[in-house]
Amino acid sequence: MPDPHILERPDQPASGPQLFETSPDEDDWNAQLGGQTRLMISADRAMATVRDAWARIAE
Repeated sequence: MPDPHILERPDQPASGPQLFETSPDEDDWNAQLGGQTRLMISADRAMATVRDAWARIAE
């Protein structure tokens, strides 16, 4: 899972698609986020959404 604490900085290369190659484990996804919100999306679906959005802005 990509590190959510990575900040984009002008002195570092932009994040690439390799950050979005694999989804987090579904159990980890639920354990980490389930107490913060009512999850309505799976880890795989969330990753696909992020991957698609990243691909669109990276064009």
